[in-house]
Amino acid sequence: LDSNRYTNELSAVPFLGVVLHGYVQFAGSPLNMEGNLTYAMLKAMESGAGVYFVISYANTELLKEDELLSQNYSVRYDIWRARLVEIYNELNTVLSDVQTKLIIDHQFLDGTRVPDEDELLKDALAEAEKQAAALKEKIEKTDAANATIAKAEETMNELYTSFVNGYAALQAKRVGSSVLMTEWDAYLAAVAAYEAAVDERKNTAGKDEMQKELDKQNEAAAKLARDNKMKALYLVLTTELAQPVAELMAINQKIDAVLKQAKTHFNYLITSGAEESVVSAAAAKMSALIDCYVEIRSLYCGAQSVTLSAQDKVAFLAATDKVEAADLALVYGDEEEISYNHAQNRDGFVYGTDAAYNAVSVQSLLTLYVSALDGDNISVKLAELVEAIAAPLVTLPEAEQDVVVEEARTDDTYKYAIDNDIVLVTYGDYQGGREVAYKSLILNFNDYAVTTTVDGIVYNVAAYGYVVIKHQ
Repeated sequence: LDSNRYTNELSAVPFLGVVLHGYVQFAGSPLNMEGNLTYAMLKAMESGAGVYFVISYANTELLKEDELLSQNYSVRYDIWRARLVEIYNELNTVLSDVQTKLIIDHQFLDGTRVPDEDELLKDALAEAEKQAAALKEKIEKTDAANATIAKAEETMNELYTSFVNGYAALQAKRVGSSVLMTEWDAYLAAVAAYEAAVDERKNTAGKDEMQKELDKQNEAAAKLARDNKMKALYLVLTTELAQPVAELMAINQKIDAVLKQAKTHFNYLITSGAEESVVSAAAAKMSALIDCYVEIRSLYCGAQSVTLSAQDKVAFLAATDKVEAADLALVYGDEEEISYNHAQNRDGFVYGTDAAYNAVSVQSLLTLYVSALDGDNISVKLAELVEAIAAPLVTLPEAEQDVVVEEARTDDTYKYAIDNDIVLVTYGDYQGGREVAYKSLILNFNDYAVTTTVDGIVYNVAAYGYVVIKHQ
C-alpha cells in the first residue's frame, strides 16, 4: 500500500486503492509485520484496504529456526489477540460504510505543526523580546524624529535670520560711500579718462611729433588704469554684490530641503501612532517652521506677497503622503512692478536715494543691478556669476536614517509550516456523471500533531491521527 521509497520520489498516492476499491476486496502487507503500525493503519484508510494479519497460535519459537519463516518474528496469537481486535474495530468503524464506495478524490494538504509547550513558551518569550525591541526602536525613532524636527525649526530660523540680515546688508551697499559704489564710480571715472585720452590723441591739429607721442603714452596709461579699475570692480562686484546675492539664493534653495526633511519625520510621528501630545508639540514646531519658510519665499521671489492659509497649512501637516515644498498651497500675489529707466533712475537706485527700491525682492534687486551695469556699459554677467557662486553653497541637510519602522512580526506559524504528509482522501460515488462525496478522511502521516484547513474549517489532527468528515 505504500511507495517503493525511491530517492527522487516526492509523494505516494494510493493508485491500487483508487483503481480497485469498491470493486475488489484487497489488503496490504500484514499489519503485525509493519515497523510502524499506526502509519500502516493510516495507509489502509487511505486506500480502503482490508485488515490482514499473519498469526501463529503455537510453536512460534520454531519459526526462527527456518531461514524463510524466521522473518515472521511478531506473530504470537496470545500477544496480538487483544490488539488485533482493537485494530479491527477501529478500521471497521472508519471503513465499514465505504466498502462499496469509490475513491473519488485524493489531495495533499498544507498545514502547520502544532508546537509543544516548550516551543510555545520559547515562541512567547521570543515574541515578547521582539515587541520589546520594536517598542525600543519606536521610542528611539520617535525621539530622533522629534530631534530632527526641532533641529529643522532651528535651522529654518537661522536661515531666516541670515536672509533678513543678508538682505539688509545688501541694501546698505546702495550708498555712494560703500566699497561697491566707490569702485564702481572709480571705474566709470577711469573709463571717462580713457575716452578723453583717446579723443586727445585723435586731435592732432597744431601738435608736433613730440606732443603726439606724449598723447599716445597718455592714452596707453589711461587704458591700463581703466583695465586695472575693471579688475578691481569685478573683484568688488564678486565679493560685495554677487556673493551676498548668491548666499540669499542658496538659502532660498536650502529651505525646500529643510522643510522636506522635517515633514518626512513629522509624517512618521503620525503614521507610527505617536502619543497625541508628542504629535501636537511637533505640529507646533512644524507650523513655526512653515511660517519662516513662507516669509523667506516672500522676500526672495518677485511677487508682492506669498501667503498660506491656516486651513491649507493644517491640510499639509495632516497629509502623510506629502513632504515636498511644492505640496504647500502657497498663494503668490502679483509680480512686482519695478520701474527702471537708466537715465532717470540710475543714481536713485545705486546710491539709495530713491525709496521706491528699498523693499524690492532679491530677484528684483538682482535684475535692477543687472540693468544698472548694462546701462553703464559694464560688461559683467552678474546673473551668471551669482548662479555659479550659489551652486556650491547649497549644502543640503544630512540625510537621516529611514524613519519607517516595520511592525514586529507576530505570526510565527510559518516556522511550523509543512507541505506534505497530510492527506485528504474522499470516498463517494458517481451519479449522473458527477462525483458525489460520501465521506472524507484527513490523515496525518507525521509523528507530531498538525492543523490543516479543509473547506474553510480548521482541523487539529493528532500525531499519526485522522479526522472523519461526513458529507451525507
